[in-house]
This record gives sequence, structure tokens and C-alpha cells, in this order.
Amino acid sequence: MNTETHSFMDGKVHLYRREGSHYWQCSTYMNGRNHRVSTKEESLRLAKEFAQEWYMAAYVDTKRRNQRSRVSELLGKFGHEDKPLERSAHQTKTIEKPSGPTFRQAAEKFISEYGIITEGQRNKEWTKAHEMRVKVHLLPFFGDKPLSEISAGLVQEYRMQRHTNGYKGIKPSRSTLHHESVTLR
Repeated sequence: MNTETHSFMDGKVHLYRREGSHYWQCSTYMNGRNHRVSTKEESLRLAKEFAQEWYMAAYVDTKRRNQRSRVSELLGKFGHEDKPLERSAHQTKTIEKPSGPTFRQAAEKFISEYGIITEGQRNKEWTKAHEMRVKVHLLPFFGDKPLSEISAGLVQEYRMQRHTNGYKGIKPSRSTLHHESVTLR
């Protein structure tokens, strides 16, 4: 059986297409086991984007699961869930709020420049769709967060929030979430 394969992200993610299949599959080895999923994409470029997002989501999910189990172990050994551990005065740290340009500032700049930069290369409806996604979905979630604070984990939280709550009670499709991720990038 012949398969077409590609590896990326330092060999952690593998894309392959089986003989007779139109769709690309992706896989990774994490936490002692293989994980596989179909990208449902025929284009290598789109399949690669899907695979990167899928891998990052799986990675964040695994890290959170491991963190929760470590916290549970510590609570079991040293404290109780209903009674948090007390810290001494010298253990308390002041957490500085990150500064720098906010997502809102970047979004406003993007909206004002995107149509001009892509003039003649992108359809006006495509440009308006980007603007709508920014205003309706991305700004309410990311709003005044500094750009330096936006990470793969926060993007995954956004995707989970969108998938769980939807918009006006309607859950978004996979392609809608993909378009929002493209706009966010």
C-alpha cells in the first residue's frame, strides 16, 4: 500500500494520504500513544493548517490534564480541595500585568489596512467577512488583552468557548472556526 507522507513541527506531526483516499490524515505520538484524525481536506496546504491546529489543541489538552492530575495529587498529600493551602508572606508574588499593544488596537489597524493592502487580490466580500469575524467574535473574547498574552492555549480556550456556547445558540461548523483562526492569525 503506497502512502504520500509529510512531517513537520520537528517531526512531531505527520500528514499522510492513503492510496485511494482523497483526504489527508494526520498523526502524532503523545503521552505514550498514537493519536490520529482525518483532516477532511484534499489540499495539502489546508490539511497542514488543520494538522497544526489539531496538534496544538491536543498538546494544550494533554498539558492541562497532566497539570490537573499533579494538582490533585498535591491536594491529596498536603491539603484539601475545599481548604486551599495557606502561603506565607514571603511566598506571595506580585504578578505584573503584561503591557504593550492590545488585541483591540491590532484589530482596528488590521481592519483599516487589510482592504487597502489586498486591493485587487481579494474579493470585497472576503475582506468584509474578515472584518465581521473580528468585530462579532474575536474582539469580544480577546478585546483588551495584550498581544504578548495571546498564546496557543488562549486560542484553544476561545475555540472551546465558541464551540460550547456558539453564537446566538448556534454552534459553529469546523470550517467557520477555521476561518476565524485564519482571521486571528
